[in-house]
Amino acid sequence: MSKRGKAAGDPGRPPWVLAAEILSVTVFAGLAIPLMVGALAAIWKARMWWALVAGPVAGYLLADVGSGTVHWFGDTFYEENTPVIGPLLIRTFREHHRDPESITRHGFFEVNGCNCLGLIPFLLIEWWFSSLHINSAFATFFQAALVALVVGLFGTNQFHKWSHARQVPAFVRWLQRRRLILSPAQHQRHHRGGFNRSYCITTGWMNSVLDAIHFYPILERAIRAFRPLFAGGEEMER
Repeated sequence: MSKRGKAAGDPGRPPWVLAAEILSVTVFAGLAIPLMVGALAAIWKARMWWALVAGPVAGYLLADVGSGTVHWFGDTFYEENTPVIGPLLIRTFREHHRDPESITRHGFFEVNGCNCLGLIPFLLIEWWFSSLHINSAFATFFQAALVALVVGLFGTNQFHKWSHARQVPAFVRWLQRRRLILSPAQHQRHHRGGFNRSYCITTGWMNSVLDAIHFYPILERAIRAFRPLFAGGEEMER
C-alpha cells in the first residue's frame, strides 16, 4: 500500500466537523439558489449564444482542474491529525485510499460540506459581479462560466461517490457513460496508478492532459521548494 494511503494517528471525525459541514451547506444554499436563478435569467436574456456555449464549457473544465488540484493537495500534504485542515479535508482523502468504498457510506453533509465551504468565496464574487449590472459579451461569458464552475465543483464529491457505488440510478449511469460526470473506469486510473495520477474527479476530462504534462509533479516540486510556507503541518512522505 502507498504511504499516502496509511493513517498517521487517525483522530476520527470530531463533532465540530459535522457542525461546520451543516453550516457550510446552509450558507452555500442561501447564497447559491437566488444567485443561480438570477444569473441564468440574465444569461438567457442576453442572447449571446457563443458565450452561453463557451462559458459553461470553460467553467466545467475549470471545475475538473479545481477538483484535481484539491484532490492532489489532500493526497500530498499534511496529515489527518493536522489541526483544522486534517479533519476537514485530509482525513477524507486518506481514508478513501485505505477503503475506496468508504465514500459510499458517507452522508450528504460529509460528502458535500467541505465543497460548499470552499465555494462560498466564489459565490460572493458572483454576487459582487452581478451587482455591477454589466451588459457585455464578456460579462455573459463570465457569469455562465462561474455558474458552471460552481455547479461542477458542488457536484464533484457526489460524482466521486457515484463512481465507487455498486449501484446508481439510471440517469447517473447515463451521465457516466457519456463522461459528463466522472466514470468508474476513468477514476480507476487514479487507484490503480498508486494514487499518483488522474486526480481530477468532476468529469476526469483533464486527467490525460495534466498527466501528460506532469502538471502535479511539477507543481509539487515548486511548492516543496518553498517548504517553509507549509511549516504549520506535517507533509506526507513519498
